[in-house]
Amino acid sequence: MSAINISRWVAQTGHALEDATAAINLMVLKGVIIKTPVDTGETKSSIHASIGAPSSDMETGEDDDEQAIARNMTVVNQSGGKVFYVTSNVPWIRGFEYGSSRQAPNGMFRLAVKEVADALL
Repeated sequence: MSAINISRWVAQTGHALEDATAAINLMVLKGVIIKTPVDTGETKSSIHASIGAPSSDMETGEDDDEQAIARNMTVVNQSGGKVFYVTSNVPWIRGFEYGSSRQAPNGMFRLAVKEVADALL
């Protein structure tokens, strides 16, 4: 995957760096959540956005896509220009990411990042 030159992209689009990076962060978060397999919604509920360090949150529930995205919007809105993480700490997430789910045989996190990077290049 090619590195994204966000500064160049920002200059080309005329967006402020903080606004552009927050928008990119939202694109990644949405991509991960939408691609995450669903049985009960517990895995989607385990996805947490954080700034500065990966989340250690183990909270789960039964979120659908909209609920999972909405729950993370406060962090996304504060994420512009900062190091942003999208994580899940449920024990089965690594298996899902590397193909154990028929619903997401190509994973979620890596695929979402690649799709956003490809869109920005």
